[in-house]
Amino acid sequence: MGNLREYQVIGRKKPTEKEPVPKLYRMRLFAPNEVVAKSRYWYFIKKVNKVKKASGEIVSVNEIFERKPTSVKNFGIWLRYDSRSGTHNMYKEYRELSRVEAVSSCYKDMAARHRARFSSIHIIKVAEVKTADVRRPYIRQILDPKIKFPVPHRVVRASSKRYAKTFSAHDAQLDYYGRRLATCSSDRTIKIFEVDNETHRQVDVLRGHSGPVWQVAWAHPKFGNILASCSYDTHVYIWREYNGAWTHVKDHAVHTSSVNSISWAPHEHGLVLACASSDGKISVLTCKEDGSWESVLFVAHHIGVNAVSWAPATSPGSLVTTVGGTAASVGPKRFVSGGCDNHVKIWKEENGQWKEEADIGGHNDWVRDVCWAPNVGLPSSCIASCSQDKTVYVWTQEQPGTQWTKKPLRSEPFADVVWRVSWSPSGNVLAVSCGDNKVNLWKEGLDGEFSEIGDVTEGAGAPAGASG
Repeated sequence: MGNLREYQVIGRKKPTEKEPVPKLYRMRLFAPNEVVAKSRYWYFIKKVNKVKKASGEIVSVNEIFERKPTSVKNFGIWLRYDSRSGTHNMYKEYRELSRVEAVSSCYKDMAARHRARFSSIHIIKVAEVKTADVRRPYIRQILDPKIKFPVPHRVVRASSKRYAKTFSAHDAQLDYYGRRLATCSSDRTIKIFEVDNETHRQVDVLRGHSGPVWQVAWAHPKFGNILASCSYDTHVYIWREYNGAWTHVKDHAVHTSSVNSISWAPHEHGLVLACASSDGKISVLTCKEDGSWESVLFVAHHIGVNAVSWAPATSPGSLVTTVGGTAASVGPKRFVSGGCDNHVKIWKEENGQWKEEADIGGHNDWVRDVCWAPNVGLPSSCIASCSQDKTVYVWTQEQPGTQWTKKPLRSEPFADVVWRVSWSPSGNVLAVSCGDNKVNLWKEGLDGEFSEIGDVTEGAGAPAGASG
């Protein structure tokens, strides 16, 4: 069919002594070029007005252009087409920039849905339709002024030219000792830096992913220098450093969509990694004693999983209930996940299988991140979650086995989408990262309420009011 154009073709019968000034017939046609436009003109004019090409002539052929080709409009198309069973009339609606694009979409739609050929379709009328007069639901849903299209990940751009050359990373993680920094970005690389007080030096660049790298995570140093990375390319890579050189030791490729989040389990559970993917599944990758890897895959959130965070290895309250100086007991493997179904769920391992322990509730939009607070020996457990709905909730379980209670971090929503939450090592300060390029710090008081103690804006130094 080619790229269509709109033509105005004017023709008539050839002048004769009996009819020296024949009547003119004008027709607007959609065709890839003038030759096809003339051919279709004679085809239709013969059927409608009984004028043959042999006894007629073309007076003029003009191409018609859209008046406002940059504004989106609603178009209604009345058409007739021939199928294998008969001739049918039809009305369709499209939202395009021009009449030509609307008709092109119509031809493609008819070919896909009804197997109608270009030659068997007769466009009767094409008209722009007002918003109030739109009939079809698939067009009306786009006209909603409050329509939203959430994105799994935002590509952060510099807020001004001052920061245009600043390296932009999706994630940055310090190792256990705070001496090495790993960053990842949409350039599909992972960069390793050595950090010394306020100075840093790039020591290596890890390449291997074929898509943007969303997150990196350091394993506990008891297992060596091990780093995990997840990417849009559906892969999770595990890197290990040998004699100052980084090598790729494991390619975890069990997911069918973007892997959005990874998290290492507490070292008491061994070398175990949880991976959350947009395919709605979570995989748990475990390194055995012989160095081989095994994985377990299960469905967690049907629409997609955005975040995962492990529970502390120490059982809640075990540090205050130990007797005779016995070491605190190690609890079962548990982690929390947040997904595109707006829910926050807790998972527990039982006999080598992962089962849903609790669906503690959710937000009014996608859950972007979850973080389980470190255990300081108290009986209560605490989880923070943030969402596309600009809210942060703190979930608390006073005793193991009791119900989880939800409490908003602040009474009003944040100014923008909340992307990440992270607890301090002591578990009483929560960092909240928003889409307005600000990081807010919240501290829990003796009354159990959280209050803001400072914030960090892009390009600023230490958080204001965060001293002490």
